[in-house]
Amino acid sequence: MRIALLVPEKMLSTEITLLKEKFPELLLDFIFYSSVFKIPNIFSGQQKEYDAVLFFGKTTLNYVASKLTPTIPWYVIPRDTASLLQLLFKISLTGYNLYRLVTDMPENELTIIKDAYSESNIPLQKLTLIQPPTFIFDEVFYNHLTDFYINDYKHNTNSTYITIYSDVYKKLQNRGIPILFASSSLTDISNSIEKAHTNFLLHASRESQI
Repeated sequence: MRIALLVPEKMLSTEITLLKEKFPELLLDFIFYSSVFKIPNIFSGQQKEYDAVLFFGKTTLNYVASKLTPTIPWYVIPRDTASLLQLLFKISLTGYNLYRLVTDMPENELTIIKDAYSESNIPLQKLTLIQPPTFIFDEVFYNHLTDFYINDYKHNTNSTYITIYSDVYKKLQNRGIPILFASSSLTDISNSIEKAHTNFLLHASRESQI
């Protein structure tokens, strides 16, 4: 089985070797992109070479699906509870503010964050969660989101900024604004590869029975 993983640039610097060692029976191709909007051109015509493709984010998958028609199974690599708790642990280690989070994480992940605070006996009244306005996902989406973080930072330098978008992360890093990237963990990626492989084997088994 051959799987394509569409990966933001500068991500998975150490994980690639570990993943290839963990799945020696699979052909894993890591296709890097500098911007989500370049993926359709990068991946156009390549689907026939693969049995499945994995995306780092539902927004990315939805955008590419609006430009290309899926001809093989497409999967989103999720961020599970463990990876989000690791993010909170990282915040505490770096000394960032645990009580004022400015983030574009989706609502279901924010629920996990709130549950983690409650289970740690931290009253939710002490937690301030700030989310950006809803912007249309187009070629200026990342500019709008970046401007939102910059404007907030001008007035609240003691905040913790978290984004799920690699483009926004790079833009803010270049401006010297402290920003954390909520990425999928090695376990998340491994589980998604296993899911794609299992589904592939089930499909092959059904076809052979037919």
